Amino acid sequence: MDPSLVRNLDRIVAQTGCWIVVHSGWRLGGVKPGSVFLDTLQKAGFGAWWSVLGATGANALDFSGWVRVGDIWVVVDDQDWDVDNLVKTDDATGLTDSVTDLIIQRLTTG
Repeated sequence: MDPSLVRNLDRIVAQTGCWIVVHSGWRLGGVKPGSVFLDTLQKAGFGAWWSVLGATGANALDFSGWVRVGDIWVVVDDQDWDVDNLVKTDDATGLTDSVTDLIIQRLTTG
């Protein structure tokens, strides 16, 4: 993982206080402390490991158990999803500064 992109994830958590729910191949190995996912993020400099709540099921849009009415949330992915809250990334560049800024804007202004 690119440490500069991982720092952007840290910046999102620091500036918004958000929680993270993972839908990725990484979720299959677990996302709790000691998992390969979190260990890899931490080795790349991710300090906000505590902000990872859990993971979705097999369906990427299966996050209803994590979102409450009135919550402000975004889906961040390099694939198109039929949701208004999508922030689309490029799979070649990932969580760039401009994508990070957009996520922070959406999470802080609704």
